[in-house]
Amino acid sequence: MKNSAILREPVQAKQALEAAYAQCKGWLGAGGAPLRLKIEPATRSLQANARLHAILKDVAEQALWMGRKRDVDYWRALMVSGWMVAHEGVMPELAEGLEGERFILRESTATMSGARLAGVMAYAEAWAVSNGVVLHAPEEWK
Repeated sequence: MKNSAILREPVQAKQALEAAYAQCKGWLGAGGAPLRLKIEPATRSLQANARLHAILKDVAEQALWMGRKRDVDYWRALMVSGWMVAHEGVMPELAEGLEGERFILRESTATMSGARLAGVMAYAEAWAVSNGVVLHAPEEWK
């Protein structure tokens, strides 16, 4: 069982919490595994998530890095790393992995605030446009 909701105002929040309680009550009453309730600030909207993925998908489909096509996850890491250096003056930490490999420790886009994510998206869009990537229009974001 997994359920989440964005709580926007008191009446809607009460309805969402009552619905969650109804779902939990049956589960727990039937001897289901313990459940965890986690309440935290929303990190980004579904629209922002769709926009970021669309930008990264366009870049992955149209651009090369170091002479090769890269997937969306690779481009996400590159864009976050580049944004951190360009806009925050912070070099991401380069760590040694379990087998002696090197990898970058960076902030996850899933936990970024809306403002930080907007910065990464603006950086990615600017990079894409300056490197000949044609970005899809917002109505095409899926």
